Amino acid sequence: MMRAVCFALALLASHAWGFDLAALEQQLAHHQRIHGQFSQSRFIPGLAAPLQSHGRFVMDRQQGLLWQLAQPWQLNLRLTAQGLAQQQDGQWLSLNAQHASSHTSRLFLALLRGDRAELDKLFDSQLSGSSAQWQLTLQPKSLLLKQIFTRIEVRGGALLEQIDLHDTSGEHTRLTFSAQHTDQPLSPQEALDLAP
Repeated sequence: MMRAVCFALALLASHAWGFDLAALEQQLAHHQRIHGQFSQSRFIPGLAAPLQSHGRFVMDRQQGLLWQLAQPWQLNLRLTAQGLAQQQDGQWLSLNAQHASSHTSRLFLALLRGDRAELDKLFDSQLSGSSAQWQLTLQPKSLLLKQIFTRIEVRGGALLEQIDLHDTSGEHTRLTFSAQHTDQPLSPQEALDLAP
């Protein structure tokens, strides 16, 4: 009995020690496509309650990211190899690459894709936990990102579940991902929206 307990503990320890950034990258990069919903809470000093919004997202490893805010207003963003665009009156209009949304969108895309190379360019990272429940803390490297974020905390399991963005202004934004479905085909409208 004691040998079985020791073996089980050794096995658990090897899994805990074996979970590193490369394993996380492989885990997050496993799926070609993720559809899901998000909720966003923005905590602003001086406000009693956070500002709330929600919507849906679609991430396709090859095509890019659609970010569709539904409440309290509608806003559609697209991030592809061509850059960040916002939909207005049925047309996609490019946004300035220096726009804060551009950096945040690239970050989300890198996280959802499990793109460690992109994250390593932008952040110093510290990972804790296991493949079933992990936390990644990101410290910005570039001067531009240091002007926007003090740190970013990312949590998840098989998929990304939560992102906490800590702004230099003292504000804090929490994004929570739910109802995630993997590897379902794009709808005709999603395929059209993500087309180059």
